Amino acid sequence: MKPVRTGFLANLPQVMREALASTGIRKPDTEWALDYLWDIPEVSVAVSGMGSMADVEENLRYAAKARPNMLSPAEREALGAAIYAYRHAPGHIDCTGCYQCIPCPHNVAIGYIFAYVYNNYILHRDKERAMADYTVSMSPVQRGDPASSCIACGECLATLVFTSTCSEDDPIQDGQEQTTPEEDDGEEGNEGNNEEGGNVEGGSGRYLVLYCSRTGNTERMAQTIQSALDCAMIVVEPDTPYEDDYNAMLDRAQAELDAIEQGDYPVITTSVESFDEYDVVFIGYPIWYSHIATPMQTFLHNHADMLAGKRIALFASSGSSGIGTSERDAATLVPDAVFEESLLLTSSTLGSMATRIPQWLESLGASRE
Repeated sequence: MKPVRTGFLANLPQVMREALASTGIRKPDTEWALDYLWDIPEVSVAVSGMGSMADVEENLRYAAKARPNMLSPAEREALGAAIYAYRHAPGHIDCTGCYQCIPCPHNVAIGYIFAYVYNNYILHRDKERAMADYTVSMSPVQRGDPASSCIACGECLATLVFTSTCSEDDPIQDGQEQTTPEEDDGEEGNEGNNEEGGNVEGGSGRYLVLYCSRTGNTERMAQTIQSALDCAMIVVEPDTPYEDDYNAMLDRAQAELDAIEQGDYPVITTSVESFDEYDVVFIGYPIWYSHIATPMQTFLHNHADMLAGKRIALFASSGSSGIGTSERDAATLVPDAVFEESLLLTSSTLGSMATRIPQWLESLGASRE
């Protein structure tokens, strides 16, 4: 439902239109929005609001061509350029409205104000609609209280820092890595890598968990899997740590993805000598611009021959992106592996990690010895 975000994606901001137009591909805003959704393999139905028979006929024309993975490489590149322009628009706040920062002790509608009122105004400059959204659509019961109710108590910031839930691992939906002493002090599996690969001692030997993470969400998934299976775990790390500055990190991620398309993979510090002892290799990563995070792409590229014939189970975290494109990345990087069912947790499902991961492991037939 609401595939064009209550009409906002049917009227794209100028910065996004200019980015799309620069690629030479011409489509109406609504068609871009629906094509993006139908391209995602996990999406089977996209129902948008229709106020006239002309709207019905238009939607039927778009739906007639709908299929998974329908976008061409050029169209994907165009969407990437538009998303980049959106994320770098002056004044834009990188909030997706996931509401992980609430409940606010003073009932401030934090996510709604940032994601839907402020950002929509910054991008569309529609003051009348922004005022309506802020005054008419918002209420203490339906949305929350206005920004004037904020007393700067910092509870929302504390929630975000210690749970790493604001801004998922996907740079399109992502924020900075929030590292705290509690996250790094003595946590099993966080000792880092060594020249032998960084395996966690005491594992059962049947399974191996490999992961990279920025905000800690993928790391939590990896640790949950490792704990359930009592297995080895390795962190895949870049040779140069990512920048603390969020915009600089976005720029670097995009540059690395562009370089990978040319066959130039970023350097990592992690390597594994052999996978022979493992029945299943679990590979986890955040989704960046719909793709596998670049450090993990490098790892798979470097170890493709050793992973040939191995059973691989992918797990990923993202703000809202699907996993389909990253699955295709993995199949391209390691074409001779046997891929099992994947697991994706987004900002709306991370809270169910404790139940979703055991269910997924059971479906794979993976269990502690």
